[in-house]
Amino acid sequence: VPSFENPHEIRDAKEMDESQASRKKKHDQELMRTGKFTALAIAIHNFPEGIATFFAALIDPALGISVGIAVAIHNIPEGIAVSVPIYHATGNRKMAFKYSFLSGLAEPAGGLIG
Repeated sequence: VPSFENPHEIRDAKEMDESQASRKKKHDQELMRTGKFTALAIAIHNFPEGIATFFAALIDPALGISVGIAVAIHNIPEGIAVSVPIYHATGNRKMAFKYSFLSGLAEPAGGLIG
């Protein structure tokens, strides 16, 4: 039986609290890294989406509006995927919103460049 899952030595409450605190800190760091990586990946994903939306609107404005609405709906779960791990790691709503907002800004940037 692994000692990590089923410790064989007796520990007092203080040692257990310290152990749990260090595990929580490590878990929060992993969540923050996951949130940042997800924000970067979604920003890279959103850039060509902005270009595609721009060209769809250039060809036919009605098509551009429908593509824009579809992409906007599609971006809701993407924003949640960025903000939830960051909020859970930090407890800071503003920071979670900031990372979601910044990852979403790649789409209008792609549209402007396109």
